[in-house]
Amino acid sequence: MGAYENTLEGVKFNGIKTKGELTTALLSLLPGSLNVNDVVFLCIGTDRCTGDSLGPFVGTYLTRLGYKNVVGTIDEPAHAINLTEKLAQLPIGKKVIAIDATLGKLADVGSMSVYKGSIKPGSGVKRTDLPYVGDYCVTGVVNVGGCREMDVLHTTRLSGVMKMVQEITSSLVKVFPLKQVLPSKRERNRLCRGETTLAPEGGTQILFGKNFARVRGIDLQGCAPMCYNDLR
Repeated sequence: MGAYENTLEGVKFNGIKTKGELTTALLSLLPGSLNVNDVVFLCIGTDRCTGDSLGPFVGTYLTRLGYKNVVGTIDEPAHAINLTEKLAQLPIGKKVIAIDATLGKLADVGSMSVYKGSIKPGSGVKRTDLPYVGDYCVTGVVNVGGCREMDVLHTTRLSGVMKMVQEITSSLVKVFPLKQVLPSKRERNRLCRGETTLAPEGGTQILFGKNFARVRGIDLQGCAPMCYNDLR
């Protein structure tokens, strides 16, 4: 995992391979006071194309886990045709966390990136008419770019996309639990190092490293157990 900064993209962590690295990158970029009530997840893409379905699947997973602040799901995608309309519906004053698929080099397929700054949807398929979106962005490299990008996206294997979907969803749930006890600066430093932190009884217990978040006292609002277990 590498990090750099420039005036166009802001701060960027790229080459992220695991949900642990993704969680660490998100915690490094996000303000300590930011919680689930302060953000909206803009999940960009369409279910009509396997390579472009990463965002809508993340949005669907988050919605099934009880998150209400989600724009873009498999049933109601936010894609190139309706993106401007969807942006107009975003609540004022919320930080936008955009999730989108991208194309890249062969060695980067399956890796993820985190930005502090905006991304331009559609740039991988030479779309130049879409606006920049997001205050923070998470992207996943689903396939190789450079030639016949639309064909590449349509022939992308769903298995690789779903692996990143689960990792991105897992990290977002860890960083933005539904019932959140905000950690102190010292605790956030421990989280970034992958150590264990325990919230008070009835709150959220988060085990980083190899373990996924264990949620206690959170209403998953009818989500089937498999939907949550799939993210472990």
